[in-house]
Amino acid sequence: MTSIWEMSDEDFVKVKSIRDSFDKEYQENCDLYEKDDYTRVMENDYLVWRYLDEKDGKADEAIKMLVRSMRWRKQVGVNSIKETDFPKEFFRIGANHMYVKDKKGMITYYSRLCVPPVPKEFMPLMTRLCIFGLEMIDRIALSTRMKFGLIYDCRNPAVTAMDMSSLRETMSFIQGNYPSSVGYVAYYEMPVVLKAVYRMVRTFTPPKIRELVIFVNRNNIDDLIGLENVPEYMNGTCDVPYFADMDQCPSLEEVAAREGIDQEAVNEFYHVYAEYLDEYQRKRDEREKAEADELADPQSASTYL
Repeated sequence: MTSIWEMSDEDFVKVKSIRDSFDKEYQENCDLYEKDDYTRVMENDYLVWRYLDEKDGKADEAIKMLVRSMRWRKQVGVNSIKETDFPKEFFRIGANHMYVKDKKGMITYYSRLCVPPVPKEFMPLMTRLCIFGLEMIDRIALSTRMKFGLIYDCRNPAVTAMDMSSLRETMSFIQGNYPSSVGYVAYYEMPVVLKAVYRMVRTFTPPKIRELVIFVNRNNIDDLIGLENVPEYMNGTCDVPYFADMDQCPSLEEVAAREGIDQEAVNEFYHVYAEYLDEYQRKRDEREKAEADELADPQSASTYL
């Protein structure tokens, strides 16, 4: 599995052709696109090349894909999404998060399928947060010309065939809007019954996505990703926090009021995620204590920081 993007001389010629075609499209239908996205297409060779690579060097198909993707970005308002659109509690449960680089140097993005889904009233916001997360990691990947790894923690026995189908749709979405950006898709500790479901779903999965899939367990995760790069909840030894404080973000109650979500859904959220929020608070208290201890005794180095 290739972890870095490489362009040939022929690719550069095709990229210019795609860029010229998109320039013409933009001039004719500028209201369908974001100006910032147009600028990025005009200036970033690798952003354009990824569509070409996804379509196996076929420039005519690549431009169609690029147009669809850029129109989607305008419709969704991808460039306007910001951290403060979301409640701080979304970041504190650590359900989906960017993390450190793996042993090949690819930055990683974790999705904990063992964490219960948010109440349906909050699902549109959580979906938007996932788009925001993908956008952030994708921009890092573009700046380094490295792909990123997607890692799914599948240890929850409640994960169903429907979830597997949803994962396939998620990968198709990424393939269509962030093409050639994923270096691998790792399923950690997938139960045997779900592997059987995956084999059925795999039949309807595009070949390029199938090629990215690897199965990871506690016996081989060190070889594939490196335990020093894996968060503790997956038996790794990396002590970099997988949650974020996000004190600048509004509270769940404030966001619920803004979005017209009732108190019952807010209460359900707190009930579902009580143990995760408690875990977050415990780890924050430990971190703040370590920081205070270090200030009091500069000679003592904290391994947590």
